[in-house]
Amino acid sequence: MPDKIFLTHSSLITARHRADLDVEVEERSCDKVHTVYNFDEPITFDFLRRVRKWRHATFAHLLMQCVIWKEPTVMSDCKRADELCAVLTQDYQYVNSIINYIKKYPRWFKVKDYRKIKLIVQICTNTQYYADATTILETYFVGNLLEETTSRKLQWCINEQGPVHENQSTYYLTVHITSNSIYTGLRLVDYQFFYPYLSQTSQYGSSSMAVAELTNITDGSIVLDLNAVVGELLLEVLLLKNCYCIGIAQELDDSEGALKNFEKFKSWRRGSKIPYFDIIAAEMKGFFNFYAVDHILARCPFRSTQPISEVQDYFNHFDSFLKNCRPNVTATLIYPKAPEYVTIVKEMFVERSHIRITKSCFFEEFHRKYGLIQLQTAPCFMMPL
Repeated sequence: MPDKIFLTHSSLITARHRADLDVEVEERSCDKVHTVYNFDEPITFDFLRRVRKWRHATFAHLLMQCVIWKEPTVMSDCKRADELCAVLTQDYQYVNSIINYIKKYPRWFKVKDYRKIKLIVQICTNTQYYADATTILETYFVGNLLEETTSRKLQWCINEQGPVHENQSTYYLTVHITSNSIYTGLRLVDYQFFYPYLSQTSQYGSSSMAVAELTNITDGSIVLDLNAVVGELLLEVLLLKNCYCIGIAQELDDSEGALKNFEKFKSWRRGSKIPYFDIIAAEMKGFFNFYAVDHILARCPFRSTQPISEVQDYFNHFDSFLKNCRPNVTATLIYPKAPEYVTIVKEMFVERSHIRITKSCFFEEFHRKYGLIQLQTAPCFMMPL
């Protein structure tokens, strides 16, 4: 039976992107944010190096189980968890499979002592339908792993790393649950392998890369990120184009994180010409000469639980910036996909005289969902007096 890898990535990735790696894709096991690849021979580092050049992946796992089912009907949290547990136990022996995979790939899983292995089980879901059921699922893992791991002296924990003892090897068993699928696998590499120029991240790279590609920024442009956070979106732009990038960070700590990332970025690209990059720590106010900007990027800094009045203020500020820009400036705004946000975006930007919408869509990472809207300031003859 061939080995399989599943990659986690942004839903903005297309079938064309998936085919770029020149490895057989198991289409029936894929969804919007997971792609499964088949290997007739043992998986090599060469494939992961190609994935790194592809630069759209976030995590890579050895696939241990993938089950696709029809979206379930409404049921209690207990019944949902029972359904998940039944799927997880189907022809599946966790510890035996884990140990076998670890032994099969010693180059990736460098074990100092097979009696000192720590397994971290990470259970996460991208749908509210199963959010409560995951708590019950954790109890299931406790009961089923305890007996098997005790005899092997295999330590484990759920969703928390905890202390690692001397000579202990730590591995991650990931359980990804969507509304109609479940992926279980041993993690091979995380985002730091795919994005070695990031010390910190807020979006794990793949969405930032995909958004940067959508902006259609050209060489020599002046790009302003209104919420630079840790600067990863601007760094993705710099990898694509030779631009002048400026970020505004709302907090001093954010500006330090962005500058740290840029220092690591420069080290990673040593020997190459580094374009202009700067971070300004300031509130979103009208001190900046927006007329000089070619492209504006903004990632709404709030979660979907933020008070709606604060969200409205943020969008009002964003709209005022666009009014201060020259004609034909493009702006890309990313916001949480929550009903309140979607409503505000429609009210703020549909049928406005000073801007027009060029693109609007929704996308997701594994456990976050976003909206994206691209705007362009109106040509001179359309600008309001």
